[in-house]
Amino acid sequence: MINLTRILLGRMALNIDPVQVYVVGLSSGGALSLVLGCMAPDLYDGVGVIAGPSGGSAQSGATGFVPDINVDDAIKECNALAGDKSSSFATQVAIIAYGDMDKNGPDADFPYNGEDINHPGQYAVVSVNWSDDNIRILRSIYGDSTLGAAINIQSNMGVERDATTNGRTQLAELVFFNIGHAWPAGTGQPNSAKSGGLWMAQSGLNYPQYIAGWFLRNNLRAK
Repeated sequence: MINLTRILLGRMALNIDPVQVYVVGLSSGGALSLVLGCMAPDLYDGVGVIAGPSGGSAQSGATGFVPDINVDDAIKECNALAGDKSSSFATQVAIIAYGDMDKNGPDADFPYNGEDINHPGQYAVVSVNWSDDNIRILRSIYGDSTLGAAINIQSNMGVERDATTNGRTQLAELVFFNIGHAWPAGTGQPNSAKSGGLWMAQSGLNYPQYIAGWFLRNNLRAK
C-alpha cells in the first residue's frame, strides 16, 4: 500500500496533492489504516478508522475482549513502526469512528450470526472498546488534550467530539447513530441485505461525504 501510494504520487498526470493523502478503512481495514499511518506518518496526512482493532493487535481475536495491555502495546508498536519518522505525528490528523449498535455500544441489539440477514448494517461484531482505546493511543502519540463536548452532525445522524490543542483539531471521535458494524454509506436508501449487503448502512450518516470534508477542514499540512 505504501509503495502503491508513492507510485501514484509520482504520476504527474494524476496531479495528486502530496499533502492531501489519506487512508480510511472499516474493521480490519481500519486496523490496517492505523498501521499504515504509523508506518508512514510522513506520507499519510490523515487516518480514518471505523470500528478498527488497534494496530498490532491480533485480528483473529478482534471480535473478543480487548486486552488490558492493549493501549500500552499499541503505543509502543506505533512508535516502533514510525522509527525516525515519528516527528511527522505532530501534523498528522485522525478520526476514530464506530456505530452505536456495534458490540458493547449503547444500542447494540443484534449480535451477528450467519443465519440472520434481517438487520443489515446494524450487527454488533467488534467492541466499541477498541475505538475507545484507539482514541487513548492516538492522544498519547499526538499529545492531544482530552475530547471536548459532543456536537451533532449531519442532521443528528451522529455526534463528533474533538481533541483540540492550541486551537487546532488533530484527533476526533465520531459516533454513528442506528448503525452497527458497517460502512455508513448514507445513500438514503433502506438498509437491505440484497441491494447493499450486510455490512453497509445505506440509511444514516453519509461517511464518505463527511470524512472528506473533515480531512479538508482539519488538514495540518496543507497551505
